[in-house]
Amino acid sequence: MMISYVATNCQLRLPELRITTKIRCLRADQELEDELLKQDPSMGYVSPLALSIATATLNARIRKRGLSSREMLCQRDQFSYSQLPISDRQLIISQNDTRTINHPYSEKSKAPGGKVTSSPSFCVGDLVYLHDDKNKSKAKDRCLVVSVEGQWCNIQKFPGPSYVTRLIV
Repeated sequence: MMISYVATNCQLRLPELRITTKIRCLRADQELEDELLKQDPSMGYVSPLALSIATATLNARIRKRGLSSREMLCQRDQFSYSQLPISDRQLIISQNDTRTINHPYSEKSKAPGGKVTSSPSFCVGDLVYLHDDKNKSKAKDRCLVVSVEGQWCNIQKFPGPSYVTRLIV
């Protein structure tokens, strides 16, 4: 990940560098803040020079894939500037593989009590209710499982008491 910040003022306060959302701070911003705190633990003003040094340090740091963000972006060695035999597709595939391998561990850590629930098995003819139907003014519609294809199932919705079916895919 290439981190780039442009300092417009001569003096920037460290809290103003944080880009916060309602969900969480971006990892790049957290890394930049940590690097600035390593340079100046007093959390004073950040000069453009200190900001550029921290950004250059982050861009030169070796990541999990064995390359720095500068090497991934330019596809060149950061010391000898020789061409590296990598492609963007190769980097994307390796990142996806890393995330896929981590899924079971992440799922277990986020589950309440560390117990991962198994996906329910449906059979043709089962009566199901859609969990996504969040209407408080009426009861949830009943649905009948029509067919099961791998992880997906086709259902028919029974609107009201008349049992007239409508296929939902």
